[in-house]
Amino acid sequence: MIRAIIFDCFGVLTQDNWKEFWTALPSTRLRSSARELNKNHDNGVLTLDEFTKQLAQLTDKPMAEISAIFRDTGPIKNRQLIDYIKELKLNYKIGIISNIGTSWIEDQLLSADEQSLFDISIYSYRVGMTKPNPQIYLLAASQLKVEPNECVFVDDVEEYCEAAEALDMKSITYDTFFNFKKSLTKILSNN
Repeated sequence: MIRAIIFDCFGVLTQDNWKEFWTALPSTRLRSSARELNKNHDNGVLTLDEFTKQLAQLTDKPMAEISAIFRDTGPIKNRQLIDYIKELKLNYKIGIISNIGTSWIEDQLLSADEQSLFDISIYSYRVGMTKPNPQIYLLAASQLKVEPNECVFVDDVEEYCEAAEALDMKSITYDTFFNFKKSLTKILSNN
């Protein structure tokens, strides 16, 4: 029986400027190196300034272009999904797991009312681990006081969804709100 739904932030609760940038890099090696830098930032190993400087050097892109990816006005809130989460909150525990290196989600993305929709918020820089580390999913389930098999995990990165499934969570790879809602309705109807 599903008792909790856990959402990713970037690419789910927002459009993801970072993902659009790194997926457009011209080689697998460059994409991999950029993601590794981002992982170090998300884990709190690199500051945003260190991360953007190293990323500019790695990609041979101007600092202005790199900084624009992470500017406060960058990601656009997925209001349709947040409104739907208000409905889901009536019957389910709601959580966030996000690979992020700062408190930006709380400071700038979500209003206090929107933050109150989430029973737990797990940010990688605070817990020192990132998805797809199995421990981050288990931490979310534990804090929600549910078993992994009672959770649906929603992320736009298939690898992160596969890691959740390996722990017996249901998962949905987010691409559009319509497809997400259809998939979630199907999972919940089997409850």
